[in-house]
Amino acid sequence: MGKITAKQIKEIIHEKIPNGLIIPEHSEDGHFYRHTPTDSLLHSVTTKSSILDNSPHLKQWAAKMAVDYIDKRLYEITPDTKDDIYKAAQMAHRDIFQDAGDIGTTGHGFVEDYLTEWLDTGKRPEDIRTFIKGDNQDYRAFAIARSAELFCRDYNVEPIASELRVASVKYGYAGTLDSLMMVNGIFTLVDWKTSNSIQKDSYALQVSAYWQALKEMTGLKPKKIWIVRLDKGQAKYEIVEVNNITKSFKAFLNTCKVYDWLNNGSNKLYPINQKNVIKL
Repeated sequence: MGKITAKQIKEIIHEKIPNGLIIPEHSEDGHFYRHTPTDSLLHSVTTKSSILDNSPHLKQWAAKMAVDYIDKRLYEITPDTKDDIYKAAQMAHRDIFQDAGDIGTTGHGFVEDYLTEWLDTGKRPEDIRTFIKGDNQDYRAFAIARSAELFCRDYNVEPIASELRVASVKYGYAGTLDSLMMVNGIFTLVDWKTSNSIQKDSYALQVSAYWQALKEMTGLKPKKIWIVRLDKGQAKYEIVEVNNITKSFKAFLNTCKVYDWLNNGSNKLYPINQKNVIKL
């Protein structure tokens, strides 16, 4: 597709991806999306790529959190309290993860509200802090929002879509991409992250899957994919770009094959007891 304006892109998205086309669904088995025209129930992109979440350094960190928890309560350990303290130590890292996830979700919500008003009014809001209301006054969520605002100002952003649900019926997945934007005049898919690092190859798989689904549904092909880490400590951001969208998407498809194989309900191993062993 040649030179295209933000207005034209918005019109195409409005025509090709109307409200209600893709509906999120949740069950005990995971996170899904319903593609209503075909009534297909599709696994989410993050569910498919979750099999890659096996970072050794996170296991070491979790073990350290457990040791630290016990160390702080060493003198509280008695025969009566031992089991409860050990169980709490095993869960210590989850509490920290939960807190970080909650803050990331809250900050992400502020950014979404900011972009939604911008899209609705056609004018950039003066100050993202006006969207931080009620009990959500945690400085980390505040920093996330300010970091996004700083990025938008620095790169002369013009938002096109925010929290857009996309699906690939062909490949059997769906998801919600964070933002489509004109970034310094270039059509770009922007994915927000609030983790401590964006140097995770699995992120490239996720966003390339969104890119592919958008292309299938609309014919639109953002020229760039940027992953933007929004800092939780101060108004600061970090950007990485997906180098090769095609190769990243092929890797995602291979990940999907492994996920589907692991979860197809079939027995992967056949038990052999002593009676089945043939002696030569």
